[in-house]
Amino acid sequence: MASANTQIVSDSPSSSSKSTHQFTYEVFLSFRGEDTRYGFTDHLYGAFISHGIRTFRDDEELERGGVIASDILSAIEESKIFVIIFSEDYATSRWCLDELVRIFECTATEERLILPVFYHVDPSEVREQSGSYEKAFVDHEKEADEEKKEKIQKWRIALRKAANLAGYDLQKYGYETRLIKEIVDVILRELNSKLLLHVSKNIVGMNFHLEELKSLIKIESNDVRMIGIYGLGGIGKTTIAKVVYNNISGQFESRIFLENVRERSKDHSSLLQLQKELLNGVVKGKYQKISNIHEGVNVLRNRFLSKRVLLILDDVDKSEQLQFLVGEHGWFGPRSRIIITSRDQHLLEEYEVDASYEVKVLDYEESMQLFCLHAFKQNILRKDYVDLSNDVVNYVNGLPLALEILGSFLFNKSKLEWESTLQKLKRKPNMNVQNVLKISFDGLDEIEKEIFLDVACFFKGWNEIDVTRLLDHAKIVIRVLSDKCLITLSQNIIWMHDLVQEMGREIVRQNHPKEPGKWSRLWDPDDICLVLRRKMGTEAIEGIFLDMSKSREISFTTEAFRRMERLRLFKVYWSHGFVNYMGKEYQKLLLPEDFEIPSHDLRYLHWEGYSLKSLPSNFHGENLIELNLKHSNIEQLWEGKKYLEELKMLTLSESQQLNEIPHFSNMPNLEQLNIELCEKLDKVDSSIGILKKLTLLNLRGCQKISSLPSTIQNLVSLKRLYLHSTAIDELPSSIHHLTQLQTLSIRGCKNLRSLPSSICRLKSLEELDLYGCSNLETFPEIMENMEWLMELNLSGTHVKELPPSIEYLNHLTHLELRCCQNLRSLPSSIWRLKSLEELDLFGCSNLETFPEIMEDMECLIELNLSGTCIKELPLSIGYLNHLTSLGLQCCQNLRSLPSSICRLKSLEYLNLYYCSNLEIFPEIKENMECLIKLDLSGTRIKELPSSIEYLNHLTSMRLVGCENLRSLPSSICRLKFLEKLDLYGCSHLETFPEIMEDMECLKKLDLSGTSIKELPSSIGCLNHLTSFRLSHCTNLRSLPSSIGRLKSLAELSLSGRPNRVTEDMENLRNPGLSKIEQLFPSRNNIHHIPSAISQLCNLECLDISHCKMLEEIPDLPSSLREIDAHGCTGLGTLSSPSSLLWSSLLKWFKKVEVQFLFEFFFPSFNYKILVKCN
Repeated sequence: MASANTQIVSDSPSSSSKSTHQFTYEVFLSFRGEDTRYGFTDHLYGAFISHGIRTFRDDEELERGGVIASDILSAIEESKIFVIIFSEDYATSRWCLDELVRIFECTATEERLILPVFYHVDPSEVREQSGSYEKAFVDHEKEADEEKKEKIQKWRIALRKAANLAGYDLQKYGYETRLIKEIVDVILRELNSKLLLHVSKNIVGMNFHLEELKSLIKIESNDVRMIGIYGLGGIGKTTIAKVVYNNISGQFESRIFLENVRERSKDHSSLLQLQKELLNGVVKGKYQKISNIHEGVNVLRNRFLSKRVLLILDDVDKSEQLQFLVGEHGWFGPRSRIIITSRDQHLLEEYEVDASYEVKVLDYEESMQLFCLHAFKQNILRKDYVDLSNDVVNYVNGLPLALEILGSFLFNKSKLEWESTLQKLKRKPNMNVQNVLKISFDGLDEIEKEIFLDVACFFKGWNEIDVTRLLDHAKIVIRVLSDKCLITLSQNIIWMHDLVQEMGREIVRQNHPKEPGKWSRLWDPDDICLVLRRKMGTEAIEGIFLDMSKSREISFTTEAFRRMERLRLFKVYWSHGFVNYMGKEYQKLLLPEDFEIPSHDLRYLHWEGYSLKSLPSNFHGENLIELNLKHSNIEQLWEGKKYLEELKMLTLSESQQLNEIPHFSNMPNLEQLNIELCEKLDKVDSSIGILKKLTLLNLRGCQKISSLPSTIQNLVSLKRLYLHSTAIDELPSSIHHLTQLQTLSIRGCKNLRSLPSSICRLKSLEELDLYGCSNLETFPEIMENMEWLMELNLSGTHVKELPPSIEYLNHLTHLELRCCQNLRSLPSSIWRLKSLEELDLFGCSNLETFPEIMEDMECLIELNLSGTCIKELPLSIGYLNHLTSLGLQCCQNLRSLPSSICRLKSLEYLNLYYCSNLEIFPEIKENMECLIKLDLSGTRIKELPSSIEYLNHLTSMRLVGCENLRSLPSSICRLKFLEKLDLYGCSHLETFPEIMEDMECLKKLDLSGTSIKELPSSIGCLNHLTSFRLSHCTNLRSLPSSIGRLKSLAELSLSGRPNRVTEDMENLRNPGLSKIEQLFPSRNNIHHIPSAISQLCNLECLDISHCKMLEEIPDLPSSLREIDAHGCTGLGTLSSPSSLLWSSLLKWFKKVEVQFLFEFFFPSFNYKILVKCN
């Protein structure tokens, strides 16, 4: 019987190569119309179309003669995947059989996916042509001539081939809808696995780069490899990395390409966003929050560890980025590959990548080819442009970015224009790449030039939407700049090559290089300080962006700004965070009371820390589009009345003195209002109802606001409403009039006691956040379907129960009820939440039962019941067959697990940590092939079932502190993927089983604190073990000699074995242990360290702390970098130059030739010092 697995078919000898065919259709449906057209096939076709899958279906009901139509043949040729629906009378159709033969002919030349579907017919009937298929062939063979007999034979062969493929038998699925969903999922996975990064078709010299990098990547190697790609800016590192990604990504379980790391990781919050992007790439939309970069490190490491990952980090320039995004080799599953592009070769060397590859400039032929592709739109050099093209290529000297930009500029230009361009180049013989880039700038019209300069000076890294809001004509001009390779757009973010940016800034400087007061735009803090201090400003200045994090004391005076009458854009900000610049640094911001700034042309005013109580009385805001005065000292925006018709964004957040907002009738086109953390503001003016275009209202942290005006119902465009930590005690019942509202956040509103029943009429609501509303006791009945609500957070509320009508939230994906300590039960209807992906009940300490699951909750992937009072799980838990994580940590009333838990076929992580009354782990009756992490620490389990071997993909098993555990099953050695086995503190464990089979993945084994008396000699079979801990194994008589076969061992802990450690350390003479880097014989009664230690040529860390009887230290290996000798009272102290410790260390110092920092502890003090050694 064929199983439901995908299979790619190709009879071609080169089937392993990646197809480059651009298909018209993604799926071709082959079926017999009379059998399934208006039923199963139509439903399947509809499912394909609804998921955006381009599908060919023959819409003719009858065969048009005996010969298959040419348009059908063409559709087969142009289809990537074939779904063949074998129905009872399929074989009666010559048309269908001809289609089938042609489909297999196509697979002979390139890889295509064929999915057979057996619709009310057994696969054996198709394979053997029995039953109805036999009858059909009897009819076909009647009066068949030789030609037809040959065709019939081809039909038979094609049917046998199809039936032998992995396919789908409706009888195994029961419901057609289940089968259709499975087929759609498989096809989407196949199509998504082929998604490639966009790479221009105009690339050259790539085969050489690809082959060189493949030799470094070593795709077949089982280890984790990190590869660096380095070279100067514009050399093509990113393009090469994308080509590599496209070429090998299909071989990895998870694949992520992280662009522009340098620009996107300016601070920790930016790094956090990158971590979230990485996490999303690994877990594919599975919801997991991380709140800081240090937590992100742990989450990423845990997620990466179980997967074969391809991760490409593009444009890295700091080691911190690598530290928080890729960590080290040990983060990743076997055969993972990490590729890092950087301009800094030293950074890659410092990070100790496995190999580095330098991207060099193109040679002459490649340069000419790339130039022609852009200048002539073809790979052919026009004869009448040979000399001119040679001149250009020689000038650019192989830099791809310059070739592309200059070629694009010269496209479709006359020879005269080419000559003029080259003459301009020749006038500056030492002109560098910046000058080349300026040629493209000269081809822009005046409006395009101005916007280009704004981007180069101010808006690199900004969202395109924000820029188009501020600048007229920006939408179309940004497209023009992108077409001319002057900028790039990635996820709506505007990026510009550093050289292009510098070229733009040089243009601003060039006419008056030493007079910044005459420049149109100012961005450098030193230049700005000079202009303001010396009052050099002129009417030429249109924009100033001042980073106060980098500036010295600065003088803001009316006189300094007086002549800047054309000022359009003005920003004062702290790139390193305003909070770091309070106190003395805050004095930089103090303004004179009579301060004025030219404002007639001002479109953008962003002034963090504005020190005055209001804007100047003569402030003119008629052209102002965005006003941002966060962290300001402002009490009111201005005195009197101002009309700001163009204002779209107003931000006054964290302005602690703000107590009044002007009447909103003065700003009728406002779209976003952000007044979060304005602690003195006690009300929102009722005139807010005038703002028909308002999409964002943020009142987070306005602690004195206790109510919203009734006019809020008039905000018909409002999409996001944030009321975090306000004093609001109720929402107006008219809130349902906010028909466009998508996000409503009321977290931390401790005065809120109830929600209006009308909240269920917010039909567009996607997220409702009530976290920390500690006085909220009830959640209203859902009287109507809230079909868009996807996230509901009730964590930290006093809700006692959820209404049964919760089932009407049928698109809910995330339901959080963390620490709802009054919650005692869940409604039985919760299983009807078919879209639910995460259900988090952590810390619901009074929750005693979990309801029966009546049907499969096919989207639920994470269920967290940790810290609940639950006593047992229902047998129906087995219906959650898509669950990947089940958290039962600290469920101290849990006594057993249902046998059905082994039906959780997708489960990856089962956490039973400190379920202190759990005594039995159930038999594993079926293979749980996805489970990779099992934590049974702190349970009362006495033994593991021998069926534990069915967890054959387990990588980590923790049994820390299982004091009742007395033995391990011999079958544990069949856990072939186990990497870490932690038995620390299993104080009644007396034996460790024989290793009957190679556990080639086991790297860490911790037997510390067990009662094991001896280790089996087969322990030496663990030849991939890197860490072996035997601390406080006081019953262990000796180490077997076979320990010398642990040739990968890097860490050995023998602390707390006072009567055995000397004998143990004699094993160090075994040359098989020469890779040990860390040795811990601390807290023992040894008098001397065996001289065998000197043979550990890789030893870096030695812990001999609290060896109070230690009197002698032998020669130490020169590789040693750290000694912990505190508490070794027999060695004397460092204060005595004649002490044994000094004597031993001085001997060792003389052996050390390289300069490094040596760390150790004072014997009599518990702290580290650093001694510089040469």
